[in-house]
Parts: sequence; structure tokens; C-alpha cells
Amino acid sequence: MIGVVYRIKNEYAAEVKAYLDHREINGYSIHYVPVYSSAGVSKPVVERAVVYIGTHDNPAFVGPMENIDALANHIHKSCGPSGENRELVQSEMALIH
Repeated sequence: MIGVVYRIKNEYAAEVKAYLDHREINGYSIHYVPVYSSAGVSKPVVERAVVYIGTHDNPAFVGPMENIDALANHIHKSCGPSGENRELVQSEMALIH
């Protein structure tokens, strides 16, 4: 899997973690994973990164969608504990179009 890792300064770590825990509470579970460089280095560049993963056993997990438009529509009309998801859809669609 390819992704982006953000390093949070220690002085902000608790605040950022609390914010993300609240934002991702409905549909995702917290996992800790090692992160490896795409340069092929065998040792992790981060030993224990926090990731939020939507797993099939989570009651809020919607499962596979018909296509990207159906997924975008579902997210767009959804609202979680931290508010509406419209902004997320707009930023994600900008990345893929």
C-alpha cells in the first residue's frame, strides 16, 4: 500500500490524536503499523504509525460500492460525529479528476 505519513511534533501529538480519534470514530478502528520507505529500505522509517482503517466487522462499514460515483454520493450525503463529509468528497474528487 502506498500512502503519506505525517510526523506530528510532540507538543501537538495529543491534540491531533484526540481530534483524529473523534473525526474517525464512526467507521474506523485504530491500528499501529510500521512504515517503510518507497526507496526499498528494509528497516521501517517509522516503527509505529497510527492508522485508521475501515474494517468489514465495523457496523458503520458500508462495504464495496458500485463505482466511484456511488461512493462519492454516499460520502457526500453522510454526516458523522465531526460533521458533514461534503468537503472530503470535494477534495478527494479534485485529486482524481
